[in-house]
Amino acid sequence: MKVISPGIRLWAGITLTFFVAAGVITFARYMRVADSWDGMLMLVFIVLALLLVYGLIIYFLIRPGAAFFRSTFFKSLASAIATAAIAAGFIHYLRFIPSPEASALLSKVVATLLVVGGFSLYFLFLYYIWWRSFRLH
Repeated sequence: MKVISPGIRLWAGITLTFFVAAGVITFARYMRVADSWDGMLMLVFIVLALLLVYGLIIYFLIRPGAAFFRSTFFKSLASAIATAAIAAGFIHYLRFIPSPEASALLSKVVATLLVVGGFSLYFLFLYYIWWRSFRLH
């Protein structure tokens, strides 16, 4: 395995910081004009997931290695990210279904398929990183 130099890792971290900062600022701006508590909560979960993914990548850039992916820290952080993301997706779904944008039946069917698929992926992910690892030990 080729080792990436610390300078390149630093450069990658700085580059990622620009994109994450733009995303956080955008969603934080939407928080200011959120029209309901559930919209605000959805945006908070999105920002939380975004910041956790950023932290995870920065941590991996600082301390690269395959052992990191087997650590309890990684599993906990990845679970928190997935939970924040699925919570934001479910809140978005609950807000979308009664909205005028979902007037077509096909829109509601597609949204429901995406939510069911998202929950299935969420539990598959949790099974893979937690229960499967306990069974292997």
